[in-house]
Amino acid sequence: MDQNRAPYEYARAAADEIRSLNYETLKGGYDSPGDVYDVAHALRTLAQRLPQALEQLGIGLNVLADGDQVRITSGAAGHDTVPERREKIADSLKTALEAVDTLEQSLSVVTRLTSDLV
Repeated sequence: MDQNRAPYEYARAAADEIRSLNYETLKGGYDSPGDVYDVAHALRTLAQRLPQALEQLGIGLNVLADGDQVRITSGAAGHDTVPERREKIADSLKTALEAVDTLEQSLSVVTRLTSDLV
């Protein structure tokens, strides 16, 4: 794994991989219950790692805002502020944590999949 990339490059690569997965599985793409199981577990791992990435995104924005290195240039009369953006990131973090819980529940079903083809 290339460790010499900018943070946005990692995020773009992750997004591209998910897009590829979505395309590959658009009309199925799963040959066995094991495929479903493996993808479900990988998506759970992704979901488990997303909250940390979101938290660190918020920390990065805080550092830039506290150092007066950023401001928001759009929005009606200052109604869209950096603190409001930080709050939205925090909301995203909560949603990501809920997704992890939901995936955990889904995996209990995926774990019990079997195939009659064996």
